Amino acid sequence: MEKLQGLALKLCQNMGITYKPMTVEEIEASYVREENSRPGNLTGYDCPKCLNRGYSMVLENGISKIRDCECMKIRESICLIQESGISGVLERCTFDSYKATEPWQKSIKEKAMDFVKYHGNSWFFIGGQVGCGKTHLCTAIVKGFLDKQVPCRYIVWKEKVRELNANVNNDTEYNKIMDKLKRVKVLYIDDFLKTVGEQKISGPEAMKAFELLNYRYNNRELITIISSEKSIEEIIEIDQAVGSRIMERSRDYCFNVSEETGRNYRLRGCTNGR
Repeated sequence: MEKLQGLALKLCQNMGITYKPMTVEEIEASYVREENSRPGNLTGYDCPKCLNRGYSMVLENGISKIRDCECMKIRESICLIQESGISGVLERCTFDSYKATEPWQKSIKEKAMDFVKYHGNSWFFIGGQVGCGKTHLCTAIVKGFLDKQVPCRYIVWKEKVRELNANVNNDTEYNKIMDKLKRVKVLYIDDFLKTVGEQKISGPEAMKAFELLNYRYNNRELITIISSEKSIEEIIEIDQAVGSRIMERSRDYCFNVSEETGRNYRLRGCTNGR
């Protein structure tokens, strides 16, 4: 350091420039500023904080250190959504593309948009009528949170239950899968407790639902979005502990769409029909 400053002093003297030696902390601070101004090459999400490097330099006790940028959680969320097969739906199923022609549609859409802005760590539940646009609205909510740089995960309930069942005898892998679902800031569960015909919900499946939702229920900062072909009352009949927790945390964002002729928009070829 002394040799470098000596060379700098001589150079400045030769150029007739006044030289002011820099302290180690000033040099580190200059390095941090220079590094943080450098654009990165990460794609998929445009981060104004790290300029798509994925990290930022910080100065701690005069020493420069690397810290992962918050956008890395968002990038992970986007990757998870792409892997889940919902990425195309994420682009298509927006609030703008949701066609709210009926009063009940307009009301739920307004509440869904309100949820993104003022959720207050509440949950969002919509159940009932097949093909009425439940997935569309929930996906639009997820996009709203991603746009706000909030980490999100998307799962189809039955698919995730099969994965958990396949690892039920492997505590390490089972807990790894379940912990990711428990701890993510925003979790969207699609087709929750879906059954076909006279099929019943098994005891182990109900226990997994309780394990996951009870954890998120007790951690008030976690947000859960749920769409289901079952109404909240039907879920309470299946498992009162699960249903009552969903109802309590959903508060003003709990909706049942009654089954009525004409409300299955898939049969109309409408983009709302998910």
